[in-house]
Amino acid sequence: MLSTVINFFWDFFKRILHYFFGTEAIHHIIGEAEHRIISALTNDEGDLDLNRTGVSDSSVDKLAAGLKTNRTLQKISMNDCNLTPKGVAIMGKAIKGNRFLKEIKFNYNNIG
Repeated sequence: MLSTVINFFWDFFKRILHYFFGTEAIHHIIGEAEHRIISALTNDEGDLDLNRTGVSDSSVDKLAAGLKTNRTLQKISMNDCNLTPKGVAIMGKAIKGNRFLKEIKFNYNNIG
């Protein structure tokens, strides 16, 4: 329950930043990877390119949560992102529950 409340306020905070300061403020504060994830999940984009963004496990966790309800994202590319085994496991669980995702790339990650 607490994590739901925290996520709600975090999302609200990002929307306020975007409204008052534009995309650059969000990009600066949350980082390139999360910015791309949020954009892809909220704008019904078909492809998500996270190549060489250094995706963190928390960003991967947010992407996986978004994939539960997203029906438009078809391709995700996460090449050379310094993914951890935990991040790949999170994505593996998310992929199982998403029938719309057609392609995902994890090339050039040292995941063990």
